Amino acid sequence: MAVGHGVGTYGVGASRLTRNSQTSPGLYGSGNQIAFGILTDAVYVDGGSLQQTTSWATGGGFEYFWTRNFSSTIYGSYTEVTYGSTVVNSRAFCAGAGSGAVAQSIVVAAATSCDPSFKFWSIGTHHDWFPLPGLRFAVDLLYTGIDSAMDGSTITLSKAQGARPTGVYTAKNLGITSVIFRAQRSWGAN
Repeated sequence: MAVGHGVGTYGVGASRLTRNSQTSPGLYGSGNQIAFGILTDAVYVDGGSLQQTTSWATGGGFEYFWTRNFSSTIYGSYTEVTYGSTVVNSRAFCAGAGSGAVAQSIVVAAATSCDPSFKFWSIGTHHDWFPLPGLRFAVDLLYTGIDSAMDGSTITLSKAQGARPTGVYTAKNLGITSVIFRAQRSWGAN
C-alpha cells in the first residue's frame, strides 16, 4: 500500500502563510562561511512605501508500506522568498550607520548587491519498523539547504550571532545533513 500527499502556497506580503521554516534561516559552514536569508512580510523603504515580500512554498511526501510492520517515506519541501528591486537597491538590510539609516548587523561593500532573498529546501527519507506491537524503531535521513541571493559576496557581521563572533564572512550556498534514530516503546498498543 502507498500513500502520498502534497501542498503548495503562494503569498505577497504574507510570508507566514507560505514558509516551511519558522524564522529567517542561517547556517555557518567551515571557516568563515555563512548561508542566510531574511524573512519578512514587507519592508518600509525610507521616503517610499511598504514593499511587500513575495514568497511561495511547496512540499510533499510519499510513504510505501513494504510489509505490515515496515514502511519507507520520501519527502521534501522548497521555499523561495524574494524581495523587489526597490528593497534591494535601498540596501535596507546591509546599511552601516550613517545618513539617517539604522545600523544593521549585515554590512557589505557599496558595490555589492544587498539582496536578502533566499531559497530554503529539504529532502529526506524516513523508515519505520514495528517488530512487535508497541515497539518502534525508526531512522530519518534529512538534507537541508539554504541558497542565499548574496552567494559569493563578502559580508561583515557587526553583531554576534549566538556563539559565532563578529567579523568577515563569505556568503555561500550551504547545506547540512541530519540523521535521527528513534526507539519507542508504547504500552497498550495493538
